[in-house]
Amino acid sequence: MSGKKSATGKAARPEKFPGRKDAMIHYTGEYSDIPIPSDARQAQALPETLEKLRSLTREENSGAEELFYRQAKLAENYEDDSVYSGEFIWYNPTYERMNNRVLRGYFGWRTRLRAGKPEPGAPVSFAYVLAYELMDGIGEQGKAGFERMKQLRDMFGERSSAFAASMNYWMHDFLIYNNLPADLAPELFRESERGAAARVLEAAQRGEEQDPGIFLEACEKAGTSRTGTSAFVRKNREAYAQVLMKALFLANERDRQCGRADLAQRCLGGVVRIPWYPFRSAPFFDYRAYKDFRYEAGPDQVYMCRDGNWTRQARSLTHSVPYPGFADLCQETDRQMRQAWHFGHPLKRGPGVWFEEPVKEAVAAYTREQEEAARPKISLDMGSLGKIRRDADTTRDALLVDEDEAPAVPEPEKTGEQTSADSSAAEQAPDAGGNLTADEREILRRIAEGGDWKEYAAQHRLMLSMTVDSINEKLMDEIGDTVLEWDGDTPEIIEDYREDIRAFYET
Repeated sequence: MSGKKSATGKAARPEKFPGRKDAMIHYTGEYSDIPIPSDARQAQALPETLEKLRSLTREENSGAEELFYRQAKLAENYEDDSVYSGEFIWYNPTYERMNNRVLRGYFGWRTRLRAGKPEPGAPVSFAYVLAYELMDGIGEQGKAGFERMKQLRDMFGERSSAFAASMNYWMHDFLIYNNLPADLAPELFRESERGAAARVLEAAQRGEEQDPGIFLEACEKAGTSRTGTSAFVRKNREAYAQVLMKALFLANERDRQCGRADLAQRCLGGVVRIPWYPFRSAPFFDYRAYKDFRYEAGPDQVYMCRDGNWTRQARSLTHSVPYPGFADLCQETDRQMRQAWHFGHPLKRGPGVWFEEPVKEAVAAYTREQEEAARPKISLDMGSLGKIRRDADTTRDALLVDEDEAPAVPEPEKTGEQTSADSSAAEQAPDAGGNLTADEREILRRIAEGGDWKEYAAQHRLMLSMTVDSINEKLMDEIGDTVLEWDGDTPEIIEDYREDIRAFYET
């Protein structure tokens, strides 16, 4: 069979189709070598450091994380001037996923970024790889490494929400693993609303005073009560909060004595220790290999490592529907307070029978406190009694002068036969027997022994109420209490001090 000639004058080469002996395929035209551009040849050639990186393989009993760490460590300080402007999209990108052009392009981008020349238009996968290096302690470390991670999140986060979310998790773990202060990024350790509410309720349960508004907000955020919408609570919010806090304390004390678990813990869950893994979903190699490590980021956020095993001590808010006990306590408090306040619209007795007694006691305690606060307070300044007495003496003397009293004349010379009453009146200064005057001692004696104190006071122009106050004031330092009290218009000795005061009027 003669073959036809091609357009070039050469005979076509026949080739059989599989399965058909007589089938032929004819190729026309000729092929010639096309030179590869010089820049492409350059991209295919790898510098010595990257050739060594390529030559590293996974060793026996090692994983992909360790291989990435060894490769990154080898190229930790490598610099390149290559520019890569193509696409590179890969889930969990590593050096192994890069061809030579992409590999050199990545290190060129990293070189310029470290030099302060960021290129936010680079592939997001480049940012992932650099983040992996920082987690493994490659290049910038400590606070500088954390700042670089923040830069990556801010540069590429708007382009990829998944990258931004991952970086927030990894930055949180970076602070812990490198033992950096949590206040470098407090938003990464922000406590959940339910967790914060649980701590407020636990503090109130221990009897620690809480702001009423914060306490009720905690009740609502913890999902334990909707009584904040009650008509009674809206009008008596602060009083309701105070009674509920007291009832919570009393109910928990009663439960504790009965051997029951903590009320808030039953309602909200408690603090537990659970396994924790830093830098999840990243090729992280635990290069620090902690033996004994502890990091406290907050009251309920404690991270520990023992021989490479990580755990987190945190609040377990596992109840999707809160334990009903706390809601029952809130309802019972609302019900009893409506009765005590004569609010009207009474609530029916609910399932909170267990809380009736604690709530009843809390309502009674709050009522007593309010009555005590409303009672007028009398404050007696003991230091001012002396001045009051002196002023009263002056007033008394002015009032007791007869209007037709004759002008004063010289008194006759006293003789030894003067009466005992005159002698007593002349003796007003305190003596060695105490700081009572002679008049005060005589009045005290007559009151104690049933004498005629009224006649003596009249003869010596004494205002009895002022004299009694003066005696009480002066003996306060000696006895430590009031010794005379009034029974209507009659002064009487307090029996407990009858023997104690004898020495003060018998001297």
